[in-house]
Amino acid sequence: MASRPNGDQQDAGNRSHDPFPRLQQAITRDRALVDRCLAGRSSAWDELYRRHHSRLLAAIRAMIRSPKPDVNLTEEIAARVWYALVANNAQLLDRFDVKRGCRLSTYLAMIARSEASSLFRSERRRRKREQFASRADRTRMATGEGSTRIDWQEFLPTLTPREREFLLAFLVAHPQQHEKSMFSATNRWQLSSRIQHKLERHMAPYERDS
Repeated sequence: MASRPNGDQQDAGNRSHDPFPRLQQAITRDRALVDRCLAGRSSAWDELYRRHHSRLLAAIRAMIRSPKPDVNLTEEIAARVWYALVANNAQLLDRFDVKRGCRLSTYLAMIARSEASSLFRSERRRRKREQFASRADRTRMATGEGSTRIDWQEFLPTLTPREREFLLAFLVAHPQQHEKSMFSATNRWQLSSRIQHKLERHMAPYERDS
């Protein structure tokens, strides 16, 4: 009659199929690679790039969720990740902590998400500045020679930061719904009224001279 395994034997058998020790071992190997990079070994940096660049690109493409992925955008975000890792004596890379229980590939994907968010915010601000400049130019062209013109470079400093934010996000650019929600109906009325009064005072000297 075959003997039944005791409790210790059963636990040992379960541990042999437990994925968590293998995961922890992989994380430990990731940290060892990071430590070699921090020690200045160029071969370690080559290995880091070789192991993770394709995974990083795949993570960025999944993050963007576009039916037609922009290869240039994907590569730019990846380049930002690699630059962030080596900047400031690789401080960001050194923050990879085995105690968090995640692989280095996951950590790089988290950095990519942060870099992508920063890039998209910068792009939105750039588009708003371009829209503002374009509308200001059209305003100057529409007024014609001999008419009163708005000098936006002189007028904007007369506004408070909140008024400038409202002017750019709501009056100058075509606002999206999430931008409208930043201001209540009362806020919109108050801000637009204050801006109108300031604009009238700003234009008064030019109108007297015209």
